[in-house]
Amino acid sequence: MNYNVIKALDQEETGDLIKYFNYTDGILEANSGVHDNKCLSIDSSDPPCPVQKGMYTKVKLTDESIQITNIDKSSITALVRIQIKPTEQFWTQIKDSQEGDISGFQTGRLTAIEYFVGLKSSTHLFDAYRVYSRNKKTACEQTEALYENAAIRMLKAQEELDYKPGIYTQWEAAYKHEDNVCGCYFNLQEIIKAPNNTIEKEFEVIIPLDDLLPFAAMKMFPNGIYGNLTLEVKMAIQQNFVICQCNQNTIINKISKQINSPVKGNSLVLSIGIDQMKERDYYGVLNSKHENCSFTQIGDTFITSVMSLQKESNHELGVLTPKNIKSCFTITDGSLRYCRTNINGFNIKDSVMNELIEKYQTKELIIPSQYVDYQAFSQKPLSNGLKWQRKKANN
Repeated sequence: MNYNVIKALDQEETGDLIKYFNYTDGILEANSGVHDNKCLSIDSSDPPCPVQKGMYTKVKLTDESIQITNIDKSSITALVRIQIKPTEQFWTQIKDSQEGDISGFQTGRLTAIEYFVGLKSSTHLFDAYRVYSRNKKTACEQTEALYENAAIRMLKAQEELDYKPGIYTQWEAAYKHEDNVCGCYFNLQEIIKAPNNTIEKEFEVIIPLDDLLPFAAMKMFPNGIYGNLTLEVKMAIQQNFVICQCNQNTIINKISKQINSPVKGNSLVLSIGIDQMKERDYYGVLNSKHENCSFTQIGDTFITSVMSLQKESNHELGVLTPKNIKSCFTITDGSLRYCRTNINGFNIKDSVMNELIEKYQTKELIIPSQYVDYQAFSQKPLSNGLKWQRKKANN
């Protein structure tokens, strides 16, 4: 275990949340009558975005113009760009299911096959991080942040995960094609039209600072006394992204609403030729008994339900029947187009600041925190998520 962690655990104040909250509440009480709340948005630097996967970029967590930073009200916002591509095996199966022809009126079926790809938690975007205090690297460093962040999400109450777009994704929301997800959607028609069958997607993530383990129990940080904090982060792709197929019933209903729209010349209707096909053909695929009811890690194989064309002599267009194929997608590249911190905090009276400076000139301020040993996890995540071994991962 890290020496600084052991040292902190040996002190009585460590982990005493009541004492820490009394301290922070004391600042507010002493500062009563002064309202100087500030919000700042600061872009990343050293290097600035855009940065490619595997590269570090630094974001400021505090600022000189704010003496007390509200960690629990601050966040990091980033725009993620990824490239998605199906494997050759999947592409061969799709062509076989369409009897070698995937153009014309069959476009409608491919539009109805939609997927979600993204993150179960926005913190999973970062594979590693380092915390700097007064521009000097601290002992707070994690090179296997994915396992740590997975543990944090697993321990959150269900109510905390409900409807927070850009922060968390629940499988039910992605399956129903809802907007309260941290990721994006794409369909097979986009894949077909894209050069080299590789599509580019962007989505925004919002990372609350107290979702990161070093700041999970931190309510306020008096940077006016201890100096500013900087977080250096590295973006990851593949192991942290998940995928699932969306409910085709939901997708078809959305398409049908657009088709029945009174607006003439509906581009969707014209492009997919769905009016040439019977609605019951679409619903045939819903009888599949092999639907996954969980996320699959990107790069792993999962089952996709597709509508296969079975041509008959007495049918001009053919009849659609459900067919299950093994799917596999990979993310070939990724980057952060921008990454910035949204800092919230306030300034305090000179008398309060002087009192705090005098108090902590000779003693440490111990902020409760946690520690995760990533070795408690399997180093090879399973297709249905990270393996949790039978030993405690939190100290």
